Amino acid sequence: MSPKGWFGLVAATLFGTSPISGQTTVYLPPTDQDITAAFDEVFRVGGGTRSWDYLSLVTSVGFDSEGRLYVGDIVPGRGLRVLVVKTDGSLVADFGGSGRGPGEFGSAQEAFARREGGVVVPDPSRSVYHVFSADGQLERAVQATWGETGETGVTVEHRRFAQSGAGSLLSVVGRVAGTSFDPVSMVMRMTDREGPREIHRVQFDGREAVVRTITTAWSPPGAMQERMVDIETMTSTGGPPALLPKLLFVGLPNGAVAYSDSSAYSIKIADGAGEVIRILQRSLTPMSVDDDVRDNYREMLRATVEGEDDAEIRAMFDGYVDGLEFHPAIPVVDDLRATWAGTLWVRRTPEGGFPWTVNENGALPPPAQEILTSRRDPALIDVVTSDGRYVGTFPAGATAMPAAFGPDGLAAFVEIDDLDTPTVIVKRLTPEVR
Repeated sequence: MSPKGWFGLVAATLFGTSPISGQTTVYLPPTDQDITAAFDEVFRVGGGTRSWDYLSLVTSVGFDSEGRLYVGDIVPGRGLRVLVVKTDGSLVADFGGSGRGPGEFGSAQEAFARREGGVVVPDPSRSVYHVFSADGQLERAVQATWGETGETGVTVEHRRFAQSGAGSLLSVVGRVAGTSFDPVSMVMRMTDREGPREIHRVQFDGREAVVRTITTAWSPPGAMQERMVDIETMTSTGGPPALLPKLLFVGLPNGAVAYSDSSAYSIKIADGAGEVIRILQRSLTPMSVDDDVRDNYREMLRATVEGEDDAEIRAMFDGYVDGLEFHPAIPVVDDLRATWAGTLWVRRTPEGGFPWTVNENGALPPPAQEILTSRRDPALIDVVTSDGRYVGTFPAGATAMPAAFGPDGLAAFVEIDDLDTPTVIVKRLTPEVR
């Protein structure tokens, strides 16, 4: 391969697609400037000090423009419950639960705050988005589609969401899971693959949800490779490489979106029309994946099933781990959030560690794992404005990444004690990092 061709391959692997004319690339300082995390606590939810605030399994948190906190909590035997709490810590509403009636949920696991007030609750098994007001009243149920049913099987989309402008959410199809039956071999098979790396805006103004593609992110080699599980033999084949860069995305003011899609430190800012107008880069080199990295990663995965007694399941998992292929680099960026004003918090992969994945705590459903803060390894967190001003870096362990940001510097952190009981702690950020 020519030097030019080799350079192009490396650049594509680390940065994704090449910048287009009209984009501005902002090169952030290469050296960290430490900032402190002295945040005042405003209130907390959890602990059972009041009749309503014992939490079981927090899966989602968010704020509206009035500073009200919305907590999605899965209660054993009840299903998803939604709490609405004012800035003084008092209860506004407590609603939801499993059922088929108005305002009740089927398979719903998360509740997403609307900036204008209220929440949207995606409910795949009922094929609707439930839209509630801030006081917990059901406003409407908006029809939606989460997959399709064919002659030989069913395909289901698993979406990830983020808060956006009025009447909408941002969304990505994170996974596409399928079940099919081969009438010739009489074998049932399950498939699983990553969804297309497209960022959508889902709108709820009418009777049916409208899904519009905002922008298409870079798709690393092998990302769309399908994993197949043979139910009869309990074997797994295929699947994407391990340590692929995540597609991280957050909503910004005025309909803009920030996202990270590569192994490099490269944050793309797209306007409301989906055009990438700015790329924020830092000269931090991704760590190469060598044999030691592969061995350590496999060891970490095996530790997640140490308590599994079923020999067949352990054998199947060992086969999956042994057969893993790997992306050539460990991504620099591990998480991406945005404050109410649009300032970015960029969590970097822990030094000598791996990006946070749902494999690290298999006992919890994915939504609950994604917002955990207290169980992640300490890591550096950069604070950068969306127009490219570097504010500084929180040293590893100085603060966790907030699960949600709100107006006037509010931020919610989810902590879990030794008994797996969650508490949501709301703090007020200092002005320079909002």
